Amino acid sequence: MTIYSWPRAMWRTTNSSFYLRPGNLVSTSIFTGSRSVLGPQVQVWVAEYTFPPAPETHADKVSWRELSARITRQKGIGGLLRLPDFGRLQPARDLEVVPTDGEFSDGTRFADGTGFVEGWLPPYIAIDEAAARGAESIVVRGLPPSVPRCLRMGDLGEVRPNGVPAAHAHLYEVAGEAGTDANGKTRIKIQPPLRAGVAAGDQVVLQAPTSVFRLSQDDDGKVMRDVHGHGRLGFTAIEELPR
Repeated sequence: MTIYSWPRAMWRTTNSSFYLRPGNLVSTSIFTGSRSVLGPQVQVWVAEYTFPPAPETHADKVSWRELSARITRQKGIGGLLRLPDFGRLQPARDLEVVPTDGEFSDGTRFADGTGFVEGWLPPYIAIDEAAARGAESIVVRGLPPSVPRCLRMGDLGEVRPNGVPAAHAHLYEVAGEAGTDANGKTRIKIQPPLRAGVAAGDQVVLQAPTSVFRLSQDDDGKVMRDVHGHGRLGFTAIEELPR
């Protein structure tokens, strides 16, 4: 099945929510009123997005016709959609760093005279040790060495086996502060637990990580049009778990 990616030109929202929703089983005693909780049985990312008003047609801007067509081709809950958290595209550390314009080791730059950005965390790192499905921590490599709080609570990372985006949910939130050792390695606590096993060398995306979703229901994503010819789109999407 084709997994459509939401275009970067449409990564702007007026309102958004992106959260990990737990599913617990609960029973309440009829005698004491106390609750017994078992779980969570499952945790899924839920994305709720409202997009800015769009004109019916425009040469340089997103139109509501295009927004409508992108929802139509999802065929309700039958289609898959790759989405990031539009409000959390970078690790927290990158938001505090002023990047510099770097040169190569021989002092040269790219052909157009520009250098490369230094200071930010790498967009991709790698799994350093294999881990089984259900693990709540992973060891990664490829980060700057000896940096306290290199990855922070609330950062996101997407696992791509062999560098290939998975056809199911593989997005994780950092659940504890993680500093690196002298080799640029660290162990990261994550939630939810690993959806699938990972192998040493698998890629972890730190810049604009994504997951795979379905619309929450068949009639989600209606474009509401106003008297001025603008259309407004909002939808809720629920993560697609591996079978």
